[in-house]
Amino acid sequence: METYTCICGNTLFFENSHCVQCQRSVGWCPGCDRITTLLDLGNHRYQCGFADCQTLLTQCHNYKVHQVCNRCIPSNEVESAQPLCDTNKSPRM
Repeated sequence: METYTCICGNTLFFENSHCVQCQRSVGWCPGCDRITTLLDLGNHRYQCGFADCQTLLTQCHNYKVHQVCNRCIPSNEVESAQPLCDTNKSPRM
């Protein structure tokens, strides 16, 4: 099982939507194909927490509203007020 790291140093797993140590939101970044700390930019916009990525992100509607997803969408690809992730694109394992 692949693991990831929060910016606080805590280990993250694919299913995480929050870091259990620092309580920051985390999510799947399609820009770098990793679970990342979501750096809050305000107005429901985030930035990937990895310095080598820094993709601007928007949480999937199901993540933001229903808390049943942890995927994000690159902000430049958001076309509606209720953006949905492409769950057909599975992350690399």
